[in-house]
Amino acid sequence: FAEELGNDVAGSSATYAYTDVSDDEGLLYMQIPTAWTDVSGASWEEEGTVVGNAVRAAPSLDSFYGSSSTPGVFFGASAVLAQELEPGDLLDSTDFSGECFYDGTYDYEDAVYAGAYDVWVDCGGVGTTFVVLEAYPASLEFVALIQIQIVSDADLEALDTILATFDVTG
Repeated sequence: FAEELGNDVAGSSATYAYTDVSDDEGLLYMQIPTAWTDVSGASWEEEGTVVGNAVRAAPSLDSFYGSSSTPGVFFGASAVLAQELEPGDLLDSTDFSGECFYDGTYDYEDAVYAGAYDVWVDCGGVGTTFVVLEAYPASLEFVALIQIQIVSDADLEALDTILATFDVTG
């Protein structure tokens, strides 16, 4: 991903050290930059209803959710949404065209998960890239949603690390 998206991101080439994080129930796991110290493992809610587990991380979650200038990640997994939605529905329901330019939808596959991801570029007019991944295990028993805001080259490396380490263990 860092190679593919490198031209879409403006910023420094510094790198991060990484640490393990999980949701409050210990069911979701990924590695994030140690600089992303604001971490929440609270449940994933949609319109006031708990739909699954989640973990969020950023240098400041308020800034991550409130601006295009702070990197961060949301990782959620939901059996409820997997039963209610068809593959691709989560990507179709996310529209960042008010803040970003849509670059395209691309296939995703690793050793455990398959799905697709959308790339949104020049978010907030500051060169930020936003990646939204919808992925399923072969059993289709749950859907994983990962949203990553990339503001520098180091965040591209973080994207690669997050996608290489995210897992649902329960």
